[in-house]
Formats: sequence, C-alpha cells, structure tokens
Amino acid sequence: MKRPIDELPTGLFFVGTDTDVGKTYCAAELLEILQKRGLKLGAYKPCASGVVVQDSPQAIDIGSDAFLLCKAAGLELSLMDRVCPQSFYAPLAPPIAAALESRTVDQDRLVAGATWWNDHCQFLLVEGAGGILSPITESWTVADLAVKLQLPLVLVAANRLGCVSQVLAAAEAIANRSLRLHAVILNAFESEVVRPAAHHLTPIAQTSDRLPAMDYLEITHRTNHQLIEQFLPGIPILKSARQLASLIEC
Repeated sequence: MKRPIDELPTGLFFVGTDTDVGKTYCAAELLEILQKRGLKLGAYKPCASGVVVQDSPQAIDIGSDAFLLCKAAGLELSLMDRVCPQSFYAPLAPPIAAALESRTVDQDRLVAGATWWNDHCQFLLVEGAGGILSPITESWTVADLAVKLQLPLVLVAANRLGCVSQVLAAAEAIANRSLRLHAVILNAFESEVVRPAAHHLTPIAQTSDRLPAMDYLEITHRTNHQLIEQFLPGIPILKSARQLASLIEC
C-alpha cells in the first residue's frame, strides 16, 4: 500500500459499525502478525473513554485498548501516551466523558498524535472509538478524523443478525466522504438473537419435511458474508485479521 498522505506512514484505520464489535481484538491480532514480519510498528488510539484512573503517572490500565495495542505492536510502555494521548474515565462518548472531567477532546491533538508516528514507524495502525459515526469531539465524528488522516479503512462488524444493514450504512458513510474502504472484517460473535431461534426451531425441524434441521447461527454468519459481498463488490469481506494480514504487502 502506498502512503495515503505525506504526513503519515503506511497504515490502516480500524473503524467499527458500533462499539464492542471487536475492533481492538482484530487490530491487536494484525499487529502481532506484522510484528513477526519484523516491521517497526506504530499503534494509535486517538482518544479513549472508560479508562481506569491509576494512582500514579507510572501506573497503567492493563485492560485498556491502548495497552493491548501497545503490547501487540511490541512497543515500550513508555510510549503509552503516544499510543493514546487523550483518555477519560467515564465509559461514555469521549466528548461527554471529557466534559464530566471539565475537559474537552483536543481536535488538533487527535491529528498531531497520528503525525508524530511519521518518523517512528513503518506501519501505523489507528483504532477509532465506537462506530464510524460516533462522536469523538464536540463537532467531529470518527469519520471526520478519518478524513483528516486519509488512511485506508478497515470496517469491523459483529457477525450477527442485523449486521448487513450496519455494514452497508457504514460503507455508505465512508463512500460519501470519499474515503477508501480497504476491507470488512465480520467478527464471529455468539448471537443472543439467533441462538434462541435455533433452540425453538430445531425440534420443529426434526418432525417437519419443510424445515430441515440446521445451525441457524452458522447460516446467519454465512449469509451475512454473502449478502455484504453482493452489495460491496470488490471489497474483501473477511473473517479475521489473519486474513487481512495476507493482503498487506509490507
């Protein structure tokens, strides 16, 4: 992949259809794979909320997204403030979490924090907060930051009932901003919606010639993949970051 803009190294921006869809897990998996290739990596979480406040500046929230990305990229923990320059305690949208601390999310710092990595890595992985249209400042969404950084996007979605609409809506938001969608990762989650349906329908299927016994969760995963491919031709629809790594030549 070529450099998207002069100010940033080669890299990818991981965004989601929602919060808790597995962005950090996928991003960390990709970083671990690329680290084994001997690449000098950068990891950047522009801002984060729900970060546990430590007793001392030297203490680190080992459950935070920033820590997981830092570890996966093989970075020194002394770079944690570069990995995530702005963090807030409340598990709310960053501008709301910041306001509760009488702070604001610094928009200029969001961009400057990414460009710092220009001379410090060969490949930069950026992870957004929440979904692609989640507010990240009082006037920006994650998509607005993506426009500033101009990195190719990897869209992560939970592979469950309803994700087709979420992926297509996010893809439309990306296209409307003339951003490049590099790939979609459909994370396999245990569905709270599909599993009960399978329990109810399987006994019926066993006594019916019209409804064969089947694994509805497996079918949901497969058909979601097929439907999204139909609507997003030319975009790789993947199951994991490992598959994504095979598409990255660096």
